[in-house]
Amino acid sequence: MSSRLLTDFKVEVNARADYANIEVLQTSNFPPSAFNDSATRAMLSWLLIDSNAKRSFESIFRYFNVEKEQDVSAGYKRWLFHFDPPQMSGWSFFYEGRIDPSGRYFLVEVITDIEINAQMPSRIFFHNPSFRHPDDNQKPTIGGKGPDPYERPEDHTIDDDREPSDANHAFLLGENTCSIRFKNRFATSKATTPQRSHRPDRSRDASKKASDTVSTNKPGSNGEIPSADMGGGMQDCTDRSEEYASRFAAFNMMVQMLEEKYACTIIESYTHELDQVGRSKCHLIDSGAKRTIRCVLVERDGHVNYLLEIDVTGLNKWISTKCIREIDTRNWKEQFSRIKKGVVTKYLGWPTQEMDAMFGFKKHIAISHPKSIDGHPTGIATESILDWAGRVANKL
Repeated sequence: MSSRLLTDFKVEVNARADYANIEVLQTSNFPPSAFNDSATRAMLSWLLIDSNAKRSFESIFRYFNVEKEQDVSAGYKRWLFHFDPPQMSGWSFFYEGRIDPSGRYFLVEVITDIEINAQMPSRIFFHNPSFRHPDDNQKPTIGGKGPDPYERPEDHTIDDDREPSDANHAFLLGENTCSIRFKNRFATSKATTPQRSHRPDRSRDASKKASDTVSTNKPGSNGEIPSADMGGGMQDCTDRSEEYASRFAAFNMMVQMLEEKYACTIIESYTHELDQVGRSKCHLIDSGAKRTIRCVLVERDGHVNYLLEIDVTGLNKWISTKCIREIDTRNWKEQFSRIKKGVVTKYLGWPTQEMDAMFGFKKHIAISHPKSIDGHPTGIATESILDWAGRVANKL
């Protein structure tokens, strides 16, 4: 029901200050955990703020409401799903499929990448009383009643014949099979309030495995099994270079040295957030924000190379810079997506075997960082960055 946008969210846009506040109302059944996902926040922001998108979304329920009684047989109502597409001037699509035998039509089987052209506020904040962060100024409570620990199963079975319970946060299911970005970048975040953290009692029983059977129906007080929501399906590929520039201060200085000292040309650069893979939480930093990966496309002496750097915020280690040499760039979007997933799967390490299969042995090279210095603004002595740039240039 498109009316749920009105009952679940309250939107205030400050056009002059270029920001918007979205309040997640108490009546909302939207899973709180979904707001941890930047792609979900971006899509919700777009639906709620952009009149072009909202008008298209609301047309779904309008057609359904008018046409739902038109095809009734054997006790079933049938409706052919359709809607009014939004205006898509300036959008880009990447897709896979096949041409039909006549050669006149192309069947799109899957859309792999979407770039949306929309005018949005630069900053969007989601508000809800349940959005909390640990208060570092207060000692955590020890023992007592905290959330029951559980271990999430590897896979879930959906049983929609049973009612889910409203006593738990919904599981988010779905693979990140489609990447999405916005042509005019904007940042979304949860506005969290401080809360005294809880330190669990070590004497308590080990975590129990959560039920692997879930239901995607509307949860209720008499529900028997956990609720779930098909919240996956997208990875946010919006460029976050400006937002996370401070995380790559030393790396960006090194790249600048490549241009100034080693006659390199920077063709393109961007920073993406890392998404969760399985049960791993290594894609998150302590604050709950997502870790990132930076990609710089460099040309030297006619050769094109990709330089990759992993965000090590909050860690006491560096991860080698990765140089991928002279590859066919036509499949790079898919390859980069597999690398990002592999980095998380390897607990913040390079997926060497998979990169061997994609690019060939010795076509991707690890280049070590200079020695780190505690307390230094960039984590690396400035005089060491030129030497780092020289070692990188020798591999290009």
